[in-house]
Formats: sequence, structure tokens, C-alpha cells
Amino acid sequence: LLFASKLRLQRASQTALAETIIHVAKTAKDELSGKDANAGAVVVQDPESAEILAIASYPTYDLSRYKESAYYNEISSKKVSHLVNRATSGLYEPGSTFKVLTAFAALEENIIEKDTVIRDLGSYTKYAPSYSPRCWIYARHGYTHGNQTVITALQNSCNYYFFDIGDRLGIDKLNEYST
Repeated sequence: LLFASKLRLQRASQTALAETIIHVAKTAKDELSGKDANAGAVVVQDPESAEILAIASYPTYDLSRYKESAYYNEISSKKVSHLVNRATSGLYEPGSTFKVLTAFAALEENIIEKDTVIRDLGSYTKYAPSYSPRCWIYARHGYTHGNQTVITALQNSCNYYFFDIGDRLGIDKLNEYST
């Protein structure tokens, strides 16, 4: 991309990130749906070259005012740090983005086929009682997604489905594919 295009994309990324976080926090009903949203990051990459086209972190600060001690004191005393670049310095679990990799690995390893059905039972109890993760819909609403294929499980972000196929794959294969 040309410099001017990258600059527009950078500004658009920063604006969209800030507006989205503010909107989610204002419109969410509870913490499970984002009421506590107060920070985030965006990284835009070219899917062919992997070139980073834009990178944004929220909340952020005005670099032109950074040397002003009053401004610095204001932003450094905030509950949510404005001084952390969440895109480059934040440590976050991959969350639902890992489901795509898990699906790909399970399909590649013939653990599942595109029409393999797994019934979401809400709570994945294979490792109970020490560990029984739950599907988000079961935790939030008390019901399940029911029968899921890999396509519907991705569409619904069905945790139960991916707990099951991740277990079938095993940690070594998940590690191999994620590496």
C-alpha cells in the first residue's frame, strides 16, 4: 500500500477500535456481553505477504502531549493504562480465534470430517471434577447449541465442540499445528 493509504488505514483502525470498545461497553447488558470492555487492540495484516498494514491499541495517548507532566500524570494514573500498547505488549489467550486452527488440524488429521456431528452438552466433563469447561451459551443462558458440525461450531463459536476435537487431537498435534 502507498503511504497515504496506510495512514488512512491506520487512522481508520484506531477510530474503529475506540468506537467499538465504547459502543460495546455502553450497550452491553452485563460483563459476559462486554459491559466491562475498556481496552483492546487491532492488527491488520496483508494475508498474502503477512506485512503489517496497521496496528492500534486502545486506550492510547497523544504523543505530542506526552512530555507535559500534567498530561503524563493524568494518563499514567488511569485505572486502565493508556501507556501499554496492547497489540505489541499485551499477553492474551488466543480465545475463539484458536478454534479455526483446531478445526483445520482436526480436518487435516482426519479426526473429523466436515459433516461429523458432536452434540454440545453444555459442560465438557471428561476431566471432571478437576476441570469441566463450559460452552459460552450454556454458561450464559443455560442451554446448548445441540448437534454441531465443524461449520456450525465455527458459526456458533461452540466451545464444547472444540474441547472435544481438541481432546481427540491431543496436545502434541495441537502444538504442532499452532507452531
